Amino acid sequence: MKELFFEDPLWLYVLLFIAEVVMVWLWSKSRERAALLRCLIPLGLAGVVFAVATLVVTDREKIQRATDELVADAKAGRLTAFERWLDREFQGTFRSKPMNRDQALAEARRVLGRGSIKDIEIQKNEIKVQGADAYQRLQTAIRFSGGGFSGRLPMMWRIHWIRTTEGWRIYEVSEPQIGMSM
Repeated sequence: MKELFFEDPLWLYVLLFIAEVVMVWLWSKSRERAALLRCLIPLGLAGVVFAVATLVVTDREKIQRATDELVADAKAGRLTAFERWLDREFQGTFRSKPMNRDQALAEARRVLGRGSIKDIEIQKNEIKVQGADAYQRLQTAIRFSGGGFSGRLPMMWRIHWIRTTEGWRIYEVSEPQIGMSM
């Protein structure tokens, strides 16, 4: 329900627009000052909806922004966002090998150090927040050039986020599925 009000309130704007049209029509029939003043109600409510939707940042939006930051840093060959968003207790799997936070950062440093990632496109991003846990299914297309492979590689990521005292952090990443889609 939060998503409908805070992330995508378009349906609410449509309802307020319809209400405004009806109010203006009623005013045009009566030409009364009270009816004209009632026409301001949907406009005022639209302003309130806009303010609330802009000021309230949902958990899904926070994770989306963190994901955008991670992608931007990967494109730029930086690890800053990875160091920020990986939880201290992080666990992941890459090439069927379990990794902790330090090992994952070392692997990311190795991959990004080659400079072979040219672009990352997020094709689908599903985030489900359940209390202090969030589960993200992220489908990307990564364009590589050099380093033994050139081309576009679709990858599906399953990411488990946890809410900590510092905010949302990546707790676990399952083995990326290469060539898979949602």
